[in-house]
Amino acid sequence: MSEKLPKSKAYNITCFYSLLILLAKLFLVVLLTFFIHRLIFLLVYIGIANLRDDILLIAKAFLVGIRFDSVVALYGLLLPFVMALISIFVMPQDLSQCNRMKKWIHYYGIVMFILFNLISVVDFYFYKFFQFHINVLFFGIVYDDTKAVLKSVWTDYPVVKILLFLGFVVMIYWIILKKLIQKNYNFSLIFNWKHGIVIIGTIVLYAIGLRGSLGTFPLETEDSVICDNSLINTLTLNGVFALKTAMSEKAKQNIDTDVQKRLIKNGFKDARDPIGYYLGKTVVENDHLEDLLISKTQEDSFLTSHPPNVIFIQMESFGSFYLDLHTATLNVLGSLESSLGDCIMYRNFLSGTSGTIGSLEGLLIGCPMNPLSQSTYMNCPLNSSVAMPFKDAGYFTNFITSSELGWRNLDKFVKYQHFDAVEGAEKLLEVVEHSSRCEWGVFDEYLFERAFQILKSPGEKAKFIYAMTTTNHTPFELPDHYKPFPVSIPQNIVNSLRTSQDIAIKILLISNMQMIVWENLLIG
Repeated sequence: MSEKLPKSKAYNITCFYSLLILLAKLFLVVLLTFFIHRLIFLLVYIGIANLRDDILLIAKAFLVGIRFDSVVALYGLLLPFVMALISIFVMPQDLSQCNRMKKWIHYYGIVMFILFNLISVVDFYFYKFFQFHINVLFFGIVYDDTKAVLKSVWTDYPVVKILLFLGFVVMIYWIILKKLIQKNYNFSLIFNWKHGIVIIGTIVLYAIGLRGSLGTFPLETEDSVICDNSLINTLTLNGVFALKTAMSEKAKQNIDTDVQKRLIKNGFKDARDPIGYYLGKTVVENDHLEDLLISKTQEDSFLTSHPPNVIFIQMESFGSFYLDLHTATLNVLGSLESSLGDCIMYRNFLSGTSGTIGSLEGLLIGCPMNPLSQSTYMNCPLNSSVAMPFKDAGYFTNFITSSELGWRNLDKFVKYQHFDAVEGAEKLLEVVEHSSRCEWGVFDEYLFERAFQILKSPGEKAKFIYAMTTTNHTPFELPDHYKPFPVSIPQNIVNSLRTSQDIAIKILLISNMQMIVWENLLIG
């Protein structure tokens, strides 16, 4: 039987529920705010004419956008929520303290909505100029002539109208919040175990909402990519989440373009020293340094008239170490084993970095400074791109990954590196029959199937494909239909591992790779 607590304790429960309902309504107001901004963004940058053709994708973009909006709203309301929880234990003698807290939330909410709207407006005009949501380029105002940048903002953008708009918005929110705060709620003064469940459940749901996901990883920018239409993908993000991501990327960015400073840091006097060290000879002052780093093979007239299709596959986490483990009972290679005899295999190949993005950029553009994709250079075309020689030779260049294109800004970075087509998990789900998702995007077998689709597609141009897989990665998922090859791990290997379970799963994944020999096709 429920026990009636002292009146002061009852006021705590009443105050908590009152604040909780108030925060829930503010949460809905935040969602409505971002919905309006997203709708304006849609009408201005996509247009009414395109609504009919892409209505389902646009609806999906709005639904996914609610997830991003919810995360922003919950973080914005986190402080009032914590204070609401604290109110349970404060034990006021009357509801005056609760009313004071509501008044404080009123002012807090006004400031929050001003910031959310201001950032959304800035993001709107940032997109108009850069064709991106707010990213690390936004912080260029600090490194450029700040006075000149601010002057151009004043002359090029309707600053006065924006300020008037924000003033009008403040009035609207002031009225809305005042009406919400004036509403009082009466609850039973009997405290029982149900109240405890509600409080704990609310905390759990709030924590899940802050993550924005029930999966292994919290909601991230890469989840904003829902299709191969980059314009529709922009609808999912809101300006506040984009700014949060930009700040994180700015903190990680370490791209120093001061060549002399980097040379000194690495123990060299000038550029001739590292080049001479690399080439194994003395570089004299009159040598043209760039020419020393470039070597050309003789032109092959047959290849010129019969250009082969070329696929370069970057297998994430597939090191040569695993090749040494292969035996009849420890089948690491799978059906790849029968094809290796016809291949030229180089064993002395090192990963550019211990991370995938660093290795990708090292192979794709030959740059040791990374990640460029999350820096102010994300939209800079580079002549060192491996796709450029193929494009110049008349090839149709493709980049495919089984990952989501939003990962590490690949959707914004790779398209500038001389690729005619850039595809990720969303495109593969659309065009590859029976394809299915995994934690990082789609399973790699669908990437290979997509590569074969491209090779078989009609067209006069030869094809170059840069493919990046992701299946060899935690949490090591396998397709339901996969039938593994025999794997029996010797005891000496088991003893050398912290756990034999992870290596067994990984070996199963590696053996999933199947190669098909194509005429007039080079695979790297």
